This record gives sequence, structure tokens and C-alpha cells, in this order.
Amino acid sequence: MAEGPEGNKRPNILYIMTDQQRFDSLSCTGLSGCRTPHIDRLAGQGVFFDNAYSVCSLCSPARASMLTGLYPHNHRMWNNNDMMQWAVRNLPDDVRLISQDLREAGYRCGYVGKWHCGEAKVPSTYGFEGMDVPNYGDPYATEQYARYLEARGLVRPTYVPLSSPADGPGMLSGPPEACAPHFLAEYAIDLLRRFSDQRTSDGTPFLLFLSFWGPHVSYHVPEPYASMYDPLAIEPWPSWREELAGKPRVQARRACLNAHISEKRLRNMLAKHWGFCSF
Repeated sequence: MAEGPEGNKRPNILYIMTDQQRFDSLSCTGLSGCRTPHIDRLAGQGVFFDNAYSVCSLCSPARASMLTGLYPHNHRMWNNNDMMQWAVRNLPDDVRLISQDLREAGYRCGYVGKWHCGEAKVPSTYGFEGMDVPNYGDPYATEQYARYLEARGLVRPTYVPLSSPADGPGMLSGPPEACAPHFLAEYAIDLLRRFSDQRTSDGTPFLLFLSFWGPHVSYHVPEPYASMYDPLAIEPWPSWREELAGKPRVQARRACLNAHISEKRLRNMLAKHWGFCSF
């Protein structure tokens, strides 16, 4: 948060969100070898919550809760809005988002990146400016990304698999600047500058959400991040081969989905995941 010009104490709000990133992937926790220097700087200059929990381990319910301030059973999007067993495709009409309240208070609101809180209802439905990507979405399929590449003379990266795909994820060709995280950051910076100029001009405060798709699977990153970490130096989690004795049956069913993953593949996946976190 940052306050505006003297005499206007309503703070500007920049909300940065990553996706499927574990607590121990932050190097400021000291729990792994993953390096996240920029996040570490934010943690060092602000307040670091070391005992915070998500209201739900699924994407749509957790995101909807952050945007509404409600538990999933109250906003009713209690699983992913585009999965086979979806509860609701869009948030009910009586559910308000933070953007609606802040706009009524005189704020300008922007949204950049992954949404996953509706199909017909997108950020602009709730008064956000910026990107409208329904459902889970794909940053590489957006018009904004195509224009970003064209303006900079870049080419969309292609996926380069390992010689043995069963050993884990491959990498993306091309420079980091051509990949989705860099595009989203640049788009957000451009919007931030416009909002900031208006704040300086007439005192209008702003809220800007920057929501990255990564480091969600499939862990496809370019160099130097693709080879930043040595898979052999990463120890699999102690619980990886947990027998789950006495645990709920739903956990045992989930464990079966990972039974075919070898330790070599797991190490490669974690190395790419850490590379994504550092990206």
C-alpha cells in the first residue's frame, strides 16, 4: 500500500498473487534452496505472515474468497468454476467484490492476469479495468499478449520436451521477455503508471490486482530458470511415499494419482517448479 498526495490519505493498493506456490518455496523462510529475492525484499520491508492459511486448497474458491472477503460456503463457489463437478459457473448476483466497494469510495480498479472466478462474469463485470480472461484462461491466447509480442518484435516461445518426456517437464524456447510472467508484469506496470498519473493529477486512489498463472503446473520456463536448479540436489518431501495409514480415504485416492511418478521425475519437476518461482 502507498498513500497518495499530501492531504489525501486513501492508500493505493497493489495486490500481487502467485498460483500454486508453497510457503517453503520462499527463500525468506529458510526452508528450501529456492531463491525468491524480490519476494524476500517485500517480506523484509513489510509484514510477513508466517502462520497464514488459505480458506481452500482449490483455485476458484480461494480466489473468490480473497476478492469477496467471504468463506466459500457463503460466496458459493466452493470448487473450480470450470471443472466437471462445478458448483456455480459464476458468483451469484448478491455477492459483492472489493472492487465494487472501492469504486463507490472513489477508487479506480485494475485487474491483470488469471481470473478463474467466472465464465460470463469477468473482472470488468465488477468494475475492473485491464484484462478479461474467463475461467482458468491462457495468457498466451489473449489479444493483449499478441499485441505485446508484436510491439517488441518477439516470437511466442515453443515447448521443448526432454529427450525422455517421462523424466519430467521440458522448457520454453526463447527469452524470458517473451513468456507470460514477463508479459503480465509489463502490462501491470503500464496500467500502474496510468493509475499513478491520475493519482498525481486529481488525487484518485487505485487498486491493482496482478495475478500470475505461475508457478502452477506444468512448470514450463525458459532459460536461465529451466536449468537454475540441479534436480539431484533437491530432496523429495518426506511425505512423498507416505503410506497414509489411518488417514482419510480421500487422501489415499489422491496418492494413487502420483504413484506412477518416479523419484527422478519428481526431482526434475521440483527443479522446474523452483525455477518458475525464481522467474
